[in-house]
Amino acid sequence: MPRFFIAFLDRSVRVEAPASLAGDLAAFFQLCAGATTDTPDRTAIITEEAAGRYALALGAEALGTALTRGEVLQRLAADIGRDTFLDDETHVALKAAAVGWGEKAVLIVGSDGAGKSALAAWFIEKGFGYRADDSVVLPAEPGTIAGLPGPLSLKADALGHIAALTAFHAAPSVRADKRLLVCPERTWLAADTIAPCGLLIDVNFEAGAELRIEPLPADQATLGLLVQTRKVVIPSDPQYAPIAALAEKSPALRLTYGSYAQIDGVLDFLVRVALEMDVAPGEFEAFTRGLPRPTPPRKIYPVPARSERRFSPKLTIGMATYDDFDGVYFSIQAIRMYHPEIVDHVEFVVVDNHPDGPCSEALKKLENSIPNYRYIPMDEATGTSRSRDRVFSEAGGTFVLCMDCHVFIVPGALRRLLDYFDRYPDSADLLQGPILYDDLKTISTNYEPTWLAGFLGVWGNDPAGADPNGPPFEIAMQGLGLFACRRAAWLGFHPHFRGFGGEEGYIHEKFRRVGHRTLCLPFLRWMHRFQRPMGVPFPNIWIDRIRNYLVGFREFGLPTDEMHDHFREVVGADHADELFAMMNEALKISPLPDGPDMDKAESSACQHPP
Repeated sequence: MPRFFIAFLDRSVRVEAPASLAGDLAAFFQLCAGATTDTPDRTAIITEEAAGRYALALGAEALGTALTRGEVLQRLAADIGRDTFLDDETHVALKAAAVGWGEKAVLIVGSDGAGKSALAAWFIEKGFGYRADDSVVLPAEPGTIAGLPGPLSLKADALGHIAALTAFHAAPSVRADKRLLVCPERTWLAADTIAPCGLLIDVNFEAGAELRIEPLPADQATLGLLVQTRKVVIPSDPQYAPIAALAEKSPALRLTYGSYAQIDGVLDFLVRVALEMDVAPGEFEAFTRGLPRPTPPRKIYPVPARSERRFSPKLTIGMATYDDFDGVYFSIQAIRMYHPEIVDHVEFVVVDNHPDGPCSEALKKLENSIPNYRYIPMDEATGTSRSRDRVFSEAGGTFVLCMDCHVFIVPGALRRLLDYFDRYPDSADLLQGPILYDDLKTISTNYEPTWLAGFLGVWGNDPAGADPNGPPFEIAMQGLGLFACRRAAWLGFHPHFRGFGGEEGYIHEKFRRVGHRTLCLPFLRWMHRFQRPMGVPFPNIWIDRIRNYLVGFREFGLPTDEMHDHFREVVGADHADELFAMMNEALKISPLPDGPDMDKAESSACQHPP
């Protein structure tokens, strides 16, 4: 059986493995391959049980059976780092990551799941040298560290985060249960095995969190290191002294962040300058003055009571909102001011998808001034599809116009829409109109079903929509900033949709599948506020979008090859493959039900306009 040696300081591990894993061992452990020795400190034995399945033992301890290729490599890396120094009274083994800049090292600690590996990967992208992902040792010399530069083990749910790092796009990788094992490049390696620790970072990644950088006192840094030791260490133990010495000698900071965009150009600059200037712990607080500090916890506001339905109008105008009071206010008041002829025939339904947020009370109070206004708090789920479905379920009108909460409608269009419904009261078509841009001249009548920037749909303009008095015409799809149909004809979004994305095109295909049409009414022109100078308040992430597209395509039995290829270009081939594999596996484990109301869809014999 082929043998491979992994060296770590003065320790070595002999790995005996079948030939089918020889290439993987050489690739994923190339940075810590050691010299052949007859007296290794540990021996790991990997045996092939069946095609593609392995058993792993470290010494006399069996560590796993029926392991996949990725799982056996991941388990090997973790257990070598865990076990090699457990019986050592001099060295201290930490579950930590480490990178380097110049002759100094940056030690990254944090609780399980805090994002140590993801932050190390970001530092590598910024040109820092790679030292370790999961196993760091404190050598005998106080204030120094040494890392085992084995493969990086990244959580699957962090891959959308990692996809932004170009350094990882071409790196070989392998799936290991719910993790992705990435083969480190030799060019990533830091210069020296042992290096003085120039900075300690206690990291905590929280999606959507505000950036916070604060100096960490030595006593808190010591506690953070003790939590990461491979075995329990108390002050009377000999391993305690090097931990305390490292915390005393190294400046330390606590980092909380919610995206790489927050730390780009901030954290990398701070760390490089701190290391190059040899900033001492006592100088570090002044050095970091002016950086983002902790902010008070987000205030939770009381959730207002829902409004009771006052009457059943002809048309419900509904909109979902998330912390956008201004959008709701101006959209509704514009309808009341510039469409007075229809106000007595409509109700306004506002679905608040953040009812414990700062806008909820003001949104609720609008009912005191607008008699046909209803406020609906919705805190059980987030996402545009669920909120739009809620508009229809809450609507009292025979017909429903669903719009974004930052849309203006050209004068006269709503009166003409009501006339249209009077003319075709049994129509089950999905109705939309051209979007009017900020110059008040340019329009787009539809989306072309083309992939661009992780999105299915590119604005198009059919000449048939140029004349507002022109007849309705069929379109493949359109943006969902404004759409309408008879309430009883609404088919709904798939119950497995979540977050943002994948809705355009899906709902259009759903109407067509039951024999109805998706029409553009040239007179129904609307303007959408796209600019958000204060940022988007709700989560908009790749994994939700990919999931929604896969759910929709699977419901309709459509091929996903073109979609997959597109996302490989957008987020990187390896990471797109991993995301698609993870989502497909999740959908296999949790079978998808049919979309809502498909079995209740109305007959295609419903009345259609000519």
